[in-house]
Amino acid sequence: NNQDIVIRSCEQDELYLQARNTVFDQLCPKLTDTNIPRALEQLLRLGWAGLLVQSISTLGEDNESTKGLWNTVDLLLNIEGGRQQDRSQAEYLINVVTDGFNRYPIHPDSSRNYIAMLEEFLTSGGKQHTELATAQVKLERHQIQQLLDEQTTALHETIVDSGIEQSWLELVGGIEQDHWIV
Repeated sequence: NNQDIVIRSCEQDELYLQARNTVFDQLCPKLTDTNIPRALEQLLRLGWAGLLVQSISTLGEDNESTKGLWNTVDLLLNIEGGRQQDRSQAEYLINVVTDGFNRYPIHPDSSRNYIAMLEEFLTSGGKQHTELATAQVKLERHQIQQLLDEQTTALHETIVDSGIEQSWLELVGGIEQDHWIV
């Protein structure tokens, strides 16, 4: 019935907002106290932050796919140019990034270009597209928040912000199936 649909929708919205907060809370300590490689900054700008939110809200934090997305952030945070990447690690990274951008295609053309550059970088031992590792970027908390704002949406206003009087909310909350509304 409609009430069940509304309840499920609200529960999903709550999970989404919790996931968004989780992503913010986990990205900030990793990214704000240090310079990060351009490769990671570009990944985040191409939709990875939003993909993390989507994955956590739908699959959960403990899901292997979600863990792979976080692992990608960690691997790119520690990427180095000038040395050959472990072949299996490079393949894993490319596969996860490709799969992620296929699941969450915010910028499909830019994502394909990024994947091609990253693959060339990894397979050349960092000799091609060296800027992915050598160019360092500093992100602040407000920039991470802005990324999340751009890639996600707050689905519903909270009751406090909605401007609806509490008495009306209580009245609507008490409506049951087969009640007449006049």
